[in-house]
Amino acid sequence: NDDYVFRFAKHEKASKSFETEIAILPKLQEKLAVPIPQFEFIGKQVSNNLLFVGSKLFKGEKLVKENLNPPLIEKIADFFKQLHSFDIETARNLGVRERNYKAFFSNELKDAREHVYPVLERMYPGEAQKIKDYIESIFEKYSNDEENFNYKPSLLHGDLEAEHIIYDPDRKDIAGIVD
Repeated sequence: NDDYVFRFAKHEKASKSFETEIAILPKLQEKLAVPIPQFEFIGKQVSNNLLFVGSKLFKGEKLVKENLNPPLIEKIADFFKQLHSFDIETARNLGVRERNYKAFFSNELKDAREHVYPVLERMYPGEAQKIKDYIESIFEKYSNDEENFNYKPSLLHGDLEAEHIIYDPDRKDIAGIVD
C-alpha cells in the first residue's frame, strides 16, 4: 500500500546482516539527525528460514544533483560525521564486523584475475597484457603502502549512493537514508 518496504534475505549471509541491522539501527538512529529505517516487522521466511524485515517507506525520490543545495550538502556531511563518530565498541558489540582492508583488496585482485582478466584477453587480445599490468601495478602500489591501512576504525554506510538518499521534494529536504 506504499506505506512499508520489506526486504527478504536471499542467503544466510544476508540474513546475518539483517541480524546486525536489527540490533544497530535503533541505537544508530539516536545519534543521527537524518531518519534511517526502523524495522516494525521482523520475521523468518517459511520457505528457507531466512530473515525478512519491514519498515515505513520514506516518501520521496532518489536525490539528484539538481536538488542539491548548501543546506542539503551540510546535512549529508553531518550524517557522515554522526555515523563515523558512533562508538566503535558499541558497534562491535551489536555485531558489526570489522573489515580487513588489506585482505579485502587482495581478494578483489584475485577476483579480477579470475573474472576480469579472461574477458580482457578475449575482448582486447592485443592490449590485455598492458591493461592487466596496469591493474596489477595499481593494486601493488596501494597494498604496499602501509599508510593506506593506518586508520582509526569507524562505522561506515558501505553502499551510499544517490538512490539511497531519499529526497522529499515537497519539503526540499532529506526524507531518509536507506540500505
